[in-house]
Amino acid sequence: MSQLHTDPATGLPIPPQPYQQPTPQHAQTAQPIQPMIAGVPHGHIEQREHYIFTLPADLLPTTWATSGCSDADRTFALTLLSASEEESALRQAGQGGTFDAGQLGKQWMLASVFAIGGKYTGRNYDRIMKWLDDIGPRCRKLVDKAFTHLHNITEKQGEDFLAGMQRAGQ
Repeated sequence: MSQLHTDPATGLPIPPQPYQQPTPQHAQTAQPIQPMIAGVPHGHIEQREHYIFTLPADLLPTTWATSGCSDADRTFALTLLSASEEESALRQAGQGGTFDAGQLGKQWMLASVFAIGGKYTGRNYDRIMKWLDDIGPRCRKLVDKAFTHLHNITEKQGEDFLAGMQRAGQ
């Protein structure tokens, strides 16, 4: 894997070039961005497709400066969830005897956070929740948007898929 470079002006990691923001329309051809992430168990990083996002500084709350987070913590990585991770989040959302669809979306997003500030999260719920609290409500919406962007299809993709439907036995 290539060495991760940082932008001298911001100190943030620069993804390997050429960089193309992944989109659902390019899901079949987009390559995951995989810079070095500290703390990942040996061989694990190659097993997880992940994408890097950077939160805009102007959307962070005023408390960001005193939160203990560094500027590098504006950068985070999300993975694509496996079927077992989706199922685990479904069980989490159904705890307490009632199903909460909002809680399911939150559990899916939490399971998708792979790294913060270039450091593997290890699915550490407390670390992820503190970071989500520190980034504030507007940036949490961006994390949700990034998760949704990676895990959903466009309306056209859905229509194209359904257009290929065939009746069984014909």
